[in-house]
Amino acid sequence: MTNIEINPEEFASVGVARRLELPAFRYKQGGRTQYSTVVAVPEVPTFVARKPDPDKALDGNRKVDGPRAKRFGEYVNDKRDWVSPAIFVGVPREHNSLQFDKKISFGNGSAFGILSIPSNETQHVLIVDGQHRTLGFHTLDEIIDERRRKLLRLIEMAEKNDATELGEHKRSYKTRDDRIRELAGEHISVEIVEATE
Repeated sequence: MTNIEINPEEFASVGVARRLELPAFRYKQGGRTQYSTVVAVPEVPTFVARKPDPDKALDGNRKVDGPRAKRFGEYVNDKRDWVSPAIFVGVPREHNSLQFDKKISFGNGSAFGILSIPSNETQHVLIVDGQHRTLGFHTLDEIIDERRRKLLRLIEMAEKNDATELGEHKRSYKTRDDRIRELAGEHISVEIVEATE
């Protein structure tokens, strides 16, 4: 019989909500604590888990336009030189479980460090500005999936029919995969404010 050695420290985080960790600047504005960070494009829907609903206006915002948001998602997907302003979000103080591990302070009162938030708290992140961009990033996943499935169908049909387009479809599929990998390395600025609900 073999003895199994278990180190309890290896299991300390099992079953505990993981924390999303981001490099960030902490600063004050209007008496509020704010953080400036960047989020990878595929992670925006995870960080801002509340998907804006085109049928319902968010508090303090106009109703989001679904087609406009989709056009933004397509723009990010299709344009390698895309550009976008930051998304501005609030974390309600009532749910504020932000932690900031300060690495360095600056003479102007700002600091740089690691900002972390439990992944199960992202549903409390509120959009202050950038609801169309946020919905566009949520829609981007759907756009990528739809185009990928379409190319796979075309490849399957071309293989069955011995079509001459097979090579072209496979190249398009590789280009699609390359773009998905590129987007994983691209980011958008996110400004986070500690705010009341």
